[in-house]
Amino acid sequence: MYADLRRQGPETYAVRREMLEAHRIEVASKLEQMRQTLDLMNAKVALYQKLEQEQIAHV
Repeated sequence: MYADLRRQGPETYAVRREMLEAHRIEVASKLEQMRQTLDLMNAKVALYQKLEQEQIAHV
């Protein structure tokens, strides 16, 4: 659809910008979800590293 609008010329600038803004919101939302997932994974990795170190210390 974007390509079709592009072929229609400058009169579709506003519509194309709106499409890009909507897509940008979706991408930002997905990025935030991935950041949260990465934070959780980092916390879990840190926990397991700590548990491993504690296990080694008790052996």
